[in-house]
Amino acid sequence: MTPLADEVVTQAPGQVVRKTKHELVIAAADHTAIAINQLQPAGKPKMTITDYLNGAADKFATGEQVINK
Repeated sequence: MTPLADEVVTQAPGQVVRKTKHELVIAAADHTAIAINQLQPAGKPKMTITDYLNGAADKFATGEQVINK
């Protein structure tokens, strides 16, 4: 996870700001955002966000709420 200090967003915390083949950016508190670099799905090994999105590209849509308080 990488904080994007120079990026100001208007989406609610937990919403997808943008998704590309190599990037997943999620809104955080105080109009900030984070870029997800890697993740570990349940029961699977850690993988880069690029590898994950190659197999699950339809799982995230811009504006979708993916993390709840």
